[in-house]
Amino acid sequence: MLATAAALAKLHLLWLLPLAGLAFYVVEVHFLFLFPLLLDRVAHPLRTSIWATYQVGFMRALTWTLAIAAFMLAGLLNRRQPWRNWHIGCLALIHWYHHEVRPRV
Repeated sequence: MLATAAALAKLHLLWLLPLAGLAFYVVEVHFLFLFPLLLDRVAHPLRTSIWATYQVGFMRALTWTLAIAAFMLAGLLNRRQPWRNWHIGCLALIHWYHHEVRPRV
């Protein structure tokens, strides 16, 4: 992400920076359920994570991932408990996996 930001700055295309963040999450959403699948010891966790993303719905998964990420990153601005929102976001993902993906796997 930082390399992309540096390249865009060098090319004087800083207005594309928000698209770089969006591009990151478009790729990252495919690995959304990878960690819980690894904990469940699924045979092909990477392939299953991508499959689960499309079973949930790509745009739905992307929208919720962006919302959860914004919540988690905004929490880092809290001086007293900077990691609180981060932990809540991780729990939200595990909850989402448990109720929507795990029964299908």
